[in-house]
Amino acid sequence: MTNIRLLALDLDGTLLGADSRVPQENARAVRLAQEAGVQVALCTGRNHTEVLTFNSQLEQSADWAVIANGAAVVDEMTAALKKTGRFELSPSVMYGGALKNVELNRRGVHKGAALEKLCAALGISMEAVMAMGDSDNDRTMVELSGLGVAMGNAQPSLMAVADAVTGANTDCGVAQAIRQYCNIVR
Repeated sequence: MTNIRLLALDLDGTLLGADSRVPQENARAVRLAQEAGVQVALCTGRNHTEVLTFNSQLEQSADWAVIANGAAVVDEMTAALKKTGRFELSPSVMYGGALKNVELNRRGVHKGAALEKLCAALGISMEAVMAMGDSDNDRTMVELSGLGVAMGNAQPSLMAVADAVTGANTDCGVAQAIRQYCNIVR
């Protein structure tokens, strides 16, 4: 694997702590990564306004944001939508492990595809991306990145496809992984 040049971070269950805020330890580690030349992309199902709020909690603003509007779908509708073959459905398990929503996007539209396009525009290989997440909606970016990292609180299905597992979001696992894989010193 080449040196990490882009850090792709999910928000809920990953960068954010139990209080749905960016812990100072994570904010500091992200800034240190940026100072070492690593670009940062916040990758979330949240909307632009919400991303701006979390971005302001970082010590240095993220370089990029990969966003998509999430849609709440009742369970009975999920199978019918999936059958059409036109949509990507990613269950999002948050806040203590309960299914809270299903993100609904046109087939082929997911965090991994967006990161591939961002990397192509930046001239960065996907091998130089470290992607971190906790839920099924993070799977594509974790699988397609050179280093896919699952949080300690991640769903078992994501841990199974990740290259590495770090601490839980409540233990600042983002900061732990940045220090370990981006050669960042406190």
